[in-house]
Amino acid sequence: MLFKSLAISGMVVVAGSLPALPQGLATVQPGQEIKIDAWQTCRLVRNTGNAPFMVPIASADEWSSGGHAFLNNIAGMDAKVSICPPPPPPPSSGGCDRSEGRGNGCGDGGSGGDD
Repeated sequence: MLFKSLAISGMVVVAGSLPALPQGLATVQPGQEIKIDAWQTCRLVRNTGNAPFMVPIASADEWSSGGHAFLNNIAGMDAKVSICPPPPPPPSSGGCDRSEGRGNGCGDGGSGGDD
């Protein structure tokens, strides 16, 4: 599966390479799925058809919230749209956890109390 990512909200972050397009448009090739994170709305957009299509993302009205927004008008298109998965949790800090009581790596030798 091909997967590319595009994010917009004042700046554009692209993972992978997208073809050169006018700013504010993304193209989804047949069989391709791209992640579009624009205007506080993140969606995975998959092209299930045989022809490429363009997704307007220059403004929230074009992408997600207007009456003519792409996300409000996908009926009849060869497109499957799903919500982006949540980001992975941050890595563990490696600190000690005192919630489990004695001997939990907090440097107290496991005494857990007054000796």
